[in-house]
Amino acid sequence: MAVAGLIVGEVRMGAVVLHLIAAFVLFRCANDSRGRTLAILYLCSPGVFWTALAGWTELIGSSLLALSICALTRNSRSASLLLGLLVASKQYFAFFVPLFLLLLPSGRRLKGGLLVNTGIVASTGVLALLPFLLWDPSAFLDSVVILQFNQPWRTDAFSLLVWWGENVSEVPEIFVSVLPLGAAVGVSLILGLRAPKEPWAFSASLGIAMCAMVLLSKQSFANYYSFAAAAVLIAAILFQDRSVFDSDS
Repeated sequence: MAVAGLIVGEVRMGAVVLHLIAAFVLFRCANDSRGRTLAILYLCSPGVFWTALAGWTELIGSSLLALSICALTRNSRSASLLLGLLVASKQYFAFFVPLFLLLLPSGRRLKGGLLVNTGIVASTGVLALLPFLLWDPSAFLDSVVILQFNQPWRTDAFSLLVWWGENVSEVPEIFVSVLPLGAAVGVSLILGLRAPKEPWAFSASLGIAMCAMVLLSKQSFANYYSFAAAAVLIAAILFQDRSVFDSDS
């Protein structure tokens, strides 16, 4: 997306075009007028303008999520490719793996079955990252992994952890590193086991797990919350009332 934008002279343009495509697809996939109205809200929500202006890549991630959930809802063969690109788009998806339990029924319905489509997701993600890893392995690991743990404590972060550290008592270093990741994995596991096994529920659960992680992180800013809000909104647009909250779900 960045390269596509660079070709036309604006590196952010690729993300903006992808967002427009995702909003159009969401509008077409919505089940009723309520969903279509929410799709317009997804297109024009204030967080989108700020994220696009700042050039944050969460706009690409939310667009890939929207396209993935639409493809899964329609049992499209493109779903696995889109999910692979989604997983490769941000480091934090590694801590939301338990949520993919919600997509097992959808994977079985896709052409090729669960095993083949899981392989497509994994291979797409690897192929998307491999050129950058081979280009400069040291720089790749430094920017994608090591840098994330070396980020400084930000007193301006919108985080419960930062609030506690600034107003109550010093937060032990082990908490700073482990707490947000533990929250992401723990909430993802609970939702992966208990939430309805539907694509829209995967999107909603991803937004909830994202909030749990960011609220307990030393780096918590609007781009992360905008992705979480988009994930929940995507779920609302594509929600299907199939009595999923009955006693057997």
